[in-house]
Order: sequence, then structure tokens, then C-alpha cells
Amino acid sequence: KDGHDWLVKVVENRFSALTLKNPRAHGKQELVIDTPLANTSFARLSVTQIERVLKVYQSRITDLLATEGIEYVLVFRNDGFEAGASLAHAHSQIYALPVVPKRYLEHSKQIEDYFIDKKKEPIEDIIRYEKAQKKRVVAEDKDFLIICPYASQYPFETWIIPKKHITNFDELTVSQLKSCAAHLKYLTTKLTAAQISYNFFIENGTSPHYRCIIKLYGRSNIWGGFE
Repeated sequence: KDGHDWLVKVVENRFSALTLKNPRAHGKQELVIDTPLANTSFARLSVTQIERVLKVYQSRITDLLATEGIEYVLVFRNDGFEAGASLAHAHSQIYALPVVPKRYLEHSKQIEDYFIDKKKEPIEDIIRYEKAQKKRVVAEDKDFLIICPYASQYPFETWIIPKKHITNFDELTVSQLKSCAAHLKYLTTKLTAAQISYNFFIENGTSPHYRCIIKLYGRSNIWGGFE
């Protein structure tokens, strides 16, 4: 709504690089305003409010994937200056793209080759290995395993991995969404308390055995030339 009686709001990006009317830059960019409370960080939201935000992500992913010419929907959030946040107000971003990003196509090939060879998803083996090692497990419940990956790209990187196979985030059930909200609250609160900027994004699958994972990257340092 345009008034003040709302909990989560989705608006068009005013400076969008993609539009549904431009065949040379086809797509859509939206902002998800997480709360009507100004200058409120994601970590300060209640678990219930985070759950509402995640439900909005689901709704927008479903709707945008049904839009003609859209091949991939990326939901992400930048929190803090080092993470590229340009506005203080709590918001997430959604990019509806006309192509599947190259890195995800490459991941798809690796995952499907693994499945042909092993007759199971690589994520199944990762879950089994990490639970046996007990070195990088951050948290676990009946729905998710949260780990620091074996070879992190960024400091404090964590993955929220659904235990049951889902390809897209909009396939999560109500109970799974509640659990995911609680884990995101826990992880982002830890980073915010330590004054560490972060990004998190939803990596949706692009092939049958490519499992959706919510990935969170800490931004406590700045890459130099070598990196």
C-alpha cells in the first residue's frame, strides 16, 4: 500500500538497470523494505518479522519466475558499508534476470555430473561428511544444517542448507520458513554485534539436483590485488 499501514513493502527500483520494456536489458529490479521502522538493521527484526520478509521473497520469486523472458531470480541483502549497502534503511534486493548466471550453469553441470556418477546429490555427501566431522557445524535442527563451508570464500561464511531437497526457495514449507527465519536471526545478530558487515543471498537451483542454499558472507576485510 501507499499508506503507513504495512509490514513489508515491495517497490520498483527507481534506478533499475533492467526493465520488462527493454529487450536489450530485459528484467526487473525490486526492493523489499523489511520494516516500516526507519534505520532498523535486519538483525534487530523479530523472528516473526523476518519470517514475513522470507514469505515475501517466496511470493516474488514465484511471480517473477512466471514472467515471460525471466530465467533466474536472485534475492540478496547487503548489510553495512563494507558489504556495499548504499542505504541505511533495512531493505533487500531482487533481480529478475533474462539469463541464468554463468557460475550457476557451471555449478549445475558439476552437480549433475556428480549425480550421474554417484547416484546422489553432492549436498547429501556434504551434509553426511560435516555431521561426522563435527568441526564446521554451526547449528542444526530437523529442517536445516548450518555450516561454515570447507573452503570459505569470505570470513565468517555460513550456509543454511535444507535437509530435504528443494530447488527453489519458494518450495519451503511454513515450518521450514519459521526455522530459516530463526537461523538468519541468530547468524546476523552475531555479525551485527561484532560490527561485521555481511551479504546474504538465496542461491536457487538451476537443475533438478541443484539444492537451494541460503549463503551468508561476512565482510570483515577488503580484498587486495592478489585476491
